Amino acid sequence: MNRSNVITKPNADIAAEFTERTGYEFSDVELLLGALTHPSYTGSTADDYQRMEFLGDRVLGIIVAEDLYRRFPEAREGDLARQFNYLVRKQTCAAAARTIDLGSLIRSQSTAQGASVMSMRILGDSCEAVIAAVYLDGGFAAASQFVHKLWQPFLAQSETATRDAKSLLQEWSLGLGLGVPSYKVISRSGPDHAPVFKIRVRLPEHEPVFGEATSKRNAEQEAAQAFIEANGIETE
Repeated sequence: MNRSNVITKPNADIAAEFTERTGYEFSDVELLLGALTHPSYTGSTADDYQRMEFLGDRVLGIIVAEDLYRRFPEAREGDLARQFNYLVRKQTCAAAARTIDLGSLIRSQSTAQGASVMSMRILGDSCEAVIAAVYLDGGFAAASQFVHKLWQPFLAQSETATRDAKSLLQEWSLGLGLGVPSYKVISRSGPDHAPVFKIRVRLPEHEPVFGEATSKRNAEQEAAQAFIEANGIETE
């Protein structure tokens, strides 16, 4: 591989910039570097972020679940679950990553587009990996503080997610005379025990929008929520 095609920001600069943006300073910088290393990167001896993403997803989940449990003592399980799904989905992780411009620190084979338009999945995966790195470096309290700092805007928005996204979208579309949204399975990937469904939602006069989840029902909800956000639909 041509080394000119690889982003090679010095490790010390990556660590310093991360601390400046987040307020967290790593004792073990290798953990941070691993969390910011995409599998396409070949200029490092550090592991890539895939294993850390697995751990970070679970750490994020327990932090968010506890936050919702404590903040909404009278909420039903279904309402908590909808807020939880909104807060831990890949789109929200990517949005949190963008608040600290995490894409500019990720070590990967460069693209013509650059870090500013780095894919949602790469940003989301790396953000989860960074959560794992903070957890391994500083413990659960440090990870919780880190998540609450980055997720604060989304925690505030999560209350509107207690309403069903498909119902909200249908109410909106019928109100404009656009009919009922159309949902279609575009693809199914992954092993039988952990499938990933990609759903497309369509409405007349609007571009189709997609959602992914481990069940068709949740993927439809993700697609509906993505459509709402993409079109700036008011849900309150």
